[in-house]
Amino acid sequence: MHSEADGLPGLIVDVFGDHAVFQISTYAMNLRREYVIAALKEVAAPRVLIERSDGPYRKTEGLEEQKGVIFGEVEQPCRVEENGVAVLADLLNGQKTGYFLDQVRNRALAIPFFQGSRVLDLFCYVGSWSIVAAAHGAAEVLGVDTSQAALDLAARSVELNAIAPRSCRFQNDDVFAFARQLTAEGKKYDVVILDPPALAKSKKDRSNALRAYRELNIRAMRLLADDGLLITCSCSHCVTPADFHEMLTMAAKDTRTDCALLHQSTQSPDHPVHLQTPETSYLKVFFLRKRKL
Repeated sequence: MHSEADGLPGLIVDVFGDHAVFQISTYAMNLRREYVIAALKEVAAPRVLIERSDGPYRKTEGLEEQKGVIFGEVEQPCRVEENGVAVLADLLNGQKTGYFLDQVRNRALAIPFFQGSRVLDLFCYVGSWSIVAAAHGAAEVLGVDTSQAALDLAARSVELNAIAPRSCRFQNDDVFAFARQLTAEGKKYDVVILDPPALAKSKKDRSNALRAYRELNIRAMRLLADDGLLITCSCSHCVTPADFHEMLTMAAKDTRTDCALLHQSTQSPDHPVHLQTPETSYLKVFFLRKRKL
């Protein structure tokens, strides 16, 4: 279930095997919380049900945070399987519902590009992109994030998938500063993945967010080898696909990078878009090939 586009505004439900996580963000849906729980028991029949109604929008609705296990014994961390790999996630304390299912299809689309590649995964969180890349033939993967708890899970996922630790490493660092350092060292990567958290929470943040996205993508383009692939993403709902496209055009101009747009994507089909609510097309994913000048 995905908020507005499925006719249940204010309700998100993610299912991870026999674990289900729901999040309520509106006053009207919160009035129906017990009905939601009853319906999930009947329809999804999870062994474990978790509530993660701890998002920032509840405060706007005058609601207190609600978070915890409704029933069942939680597998902690939870094993999430996608694209032929297993990734460990913290469903109780991780970001949003603990794992980002909306990128599963986009990671699948990226698999053909990973074979033999040097991959840099910026804002890697629990390492989903990194683990998929390493398991599908990447020669070298480096994931960077500021959450040590998430990186610890990523490192455990490397072991879980029997991936050689030397070929898939993680580092706790500020992405902006670390990308600058890599550029100064002359590092180059065949694939750079840029999947930051939302940089704009509302329309008033849009201009600052676009400046930050531009800076990040400038750094990413400078780290790309010739014929390299940049997979760059934005989940800020108030940054439109047109905004993101224009920003990338300016970043390419700033770095004198000749880019070909190979593919433009959005969230996985289980996160549908409501026709009259453009904000529900929140995820922008661009696959850009850096052409040699």
